[in-house]
Amino acid sequence: MKRILGIDFGLERVGIAISDELHIAIAPQPTLLYNSENFWNDLLCVVSLNDIGSIVVGVPYDDDEEHPLRKHIERFLIILKNNLKKQHINIPIHLYDESFSSIEAAELMINIGKKKKLRSKKGIKDGVAAGLILRNYMNAYS
Repeated sequence: MKRILGIDFGLERVGIAISDELHIAIAPQPTLLYNSENFWNDLLCVVSLNDIGSIVVGVPYDDDEEHPLRKHIERFLIILKNNLKKQHINIPIHLYDESFSSIEAAELMINIGKKKKLRSKKGIKDGVAAGLILRNYMNAYS
């Protein structure tokens, strides 16, 4: 089996996590800066170098109102699909409810004893949130 890439999209940082080949373990990866000029190249390198077979992108569905990030995520998805196509990478992209994943990530870090200084470090929570999105997706569809 190929690995699955989980993405927690943010306007500043994009958290990513990767499953193992058996879809048992999940490893948060270094957070990518969305406004970096190398962002798309870095993300495509993660896909290529890790034998990614599908991508799960977290989308907030926590309320009936239009979430402010949804428009940005839709734009992100269009650009992601176009960049994958340009690189001749044909893998499915799945959307999964990520409502409260950042809150859940913070709680998880507290429960496993991560010190406040590490929890407040920019990007740490984003990777953990991406891992939670991926774990919840894999639990729902395994």
